[in-house]
Amino acid sequence: MRQAVCVNTPIPERRNKQSPLTRRHLASLKGTCPYYRPNKKVRYAAGFVSLLESLPHKQMLSVIPGLMRHFSRRTYYRVRKGERPLSPSEQQVVLNALKRCGVKEPKDFDAYFEEYDW
Repeated sequence: MRQAVCVNTPIPERRNKQSPLTRRHLASLKGTCPYYRPNKKVRYAAGFVSLLESLPHKQMLSVIPGLMRHFSRRTYYRVRKGERPLSPSEQQVVLNALKRCGVKEPKDFDAYFEEYDW
């Protein structure tokens, strides 16, 4: 006799739901507000095709798998072409991957722009 098995697992609730902030909620927070974002612009990078093309082929082949593991394959290609911007911390991930593979002084990303980090 076969037994039925439910493959649907409950979907966990999101931890940080977007809802209006009330004064009571803000007053209950201890320390700094986790929702606060400064109104300073951040420098984003767009694309790094030219950076990879400037590398010797062997180095380029050693850098790409690590970046694919970090970003996922699909996101890696979007980030590389500049379809998705790179935050400053993600830029550092790319630069660290290049340094681990022996690149002494990496070149600049394809483009930069400033935007609010909201």
